[in-house]
Amino acid sequence: LSVNSPLEEIMQIYVSGVDGKSITLNVSSSQKVGEVLDMVEDKTGLMKEQAVLSYAGKNLDRPEQTLKDLNIESSATLTLSMRLLGGHCQVPCGIFDDPKTVSELKEACATIRKAMVQINELSKSVTPLNFNQMTRWVMTKEEHCKNIITTISEYCLCQRVKPAGAPKSPFKTDKDFVDALKAHHAVMVCAMKAKQSVDIAVAGNLEHAVGDWQKMYLPVEEGTEAKANL
Repeated sequence: LSVNSPLEEIMQIYVSGVDGKSITLNVSSSQKVGEVLDMVEDKTGLMKEQAVLSYAGKNLDRPEQTLKDLNIESSATLTLSMRLLGGHCQVPCGIFDDPKTVSELKEACATIRKAMVQINELSKSVTPLNFNQMTRWVMTKEEHCKNIITTISEYCLCQRVKPAGAPKSPFKTDKDFVDALKAHHAVMVCAMKAKQSVDIAVAGNLEHAVGDWQKMYLPVEEGTEAKANL
């Protein structure tokens, strides 16, 4: 994203990421929190729906506020964190009973993370043998990312997720249906970004998205709903 006006002074701010690394953003004081989140998503792969920015110990939870409104000046450091799993489901919980699919996607996530770790390690010394092994790990990562996207799109969305009111639909309201679509879409986007990256934080984003998605495909633990509604 570009700053809002060519006449505005551009300043640099820093964002300390979930992996401990910092990124630099060129912004203007009139840019909004929502726009900064878009920039963070572009640089880190962490979807803005999952991202939480904070400054001086306070969460920046109003996307329409500007940096000037929040007294964020040049060289300021924002902290980036991920929304925690747990509590009441944002998606309808336990509507599908499919632990096998959940297990397959979690195994794929673990393989993707392992591939990224191996690629980063092997790249420290680029010998012909290491180059060959890196290539094999890249192909493995690509295959598992593709499998996740295919499972979500061709199986989950085509066969399991049906609009509210449709025959055999598990959704009671349109909102539940839309929330489910968002959760599935988040997994596909994170898998696509994992294909393009060897950053371990991107693997973490994928695991987080699968963690949200799986709530629909595993039985609700006894008492979970009651506790969530207290």
